[in-house]
Amino acid sequence: MKEIYAKTMLYAYPYVDTMVKRIDDKILKKALGSMFDTSPCEEQCAAVIMLTGQKADLKYLKHLVERMVMKFPSKDFDYFDYKYFKIRPKEYYKDKIKVDRTYFRKQEKLIAKFCSIFTAIGGDDKWFEEKFLSIRYINNIYQKIIESNKGPRKKQPLSKI
Repeated sequence: MKEIYAKTMLYAYPYVDTMVKRIDDKILKKALGSMFDTSPCEEQCAAVIMLTGQKADLKYLKHLVERMVMKFPSKDFDYFDYKYFKIRPKEYYKDKIKVDRTYFRKQEKLIAKFCSIFTAIGGDDKWFEEKFLSIRYINNIYQKIIESNKGPRKKQPLSKI
C-alpha cells in the first residue's frame, strides 16, 4: 500500500463522524426538498443511494483504522495521536514525544507497519481508490498529501527583458 493512502486514512479518521453527519444532513435535505425537485425520481433516488454508500464507506474506514491501530503497542498510539488523531492536546505529549530525527524515523516505521497490516487484512491500492477517492473530502486530503510530498518548489529564473 502506498504511504499516501495510509496517511490519507489516518488524517481522515478524526473527521469521519463529522463527514457522516454532513452526509446525513444532505440526505435529509434531499428528502425534504424532493417534492420541489423536478428531476426524474430515479436521479433523486440514485443521489440518495450514492450518499448512503459514501456514509457506509466512511464508517467502514473508521472501523478499519481503529482495527489496524489496535495492532500496535499502546506507546505507538501516542505517535498516531500526536500526528494524526489529535485527541489529546499537544501539551500532553510535551515530556513524552520529542520532535527530532528519531521522531521522524519512528513515524516512517509506523506508516510502513500500518501499510503492511492493511495489506495483510486484504486491502490494496485499487480497492482504496475505488472505495474512498470518490468521496470528495477524502480526495481533498489525498491531494494535499500529494502536494506536500512534492517538496519545496524551485524558483524559476526571471526572464530577461
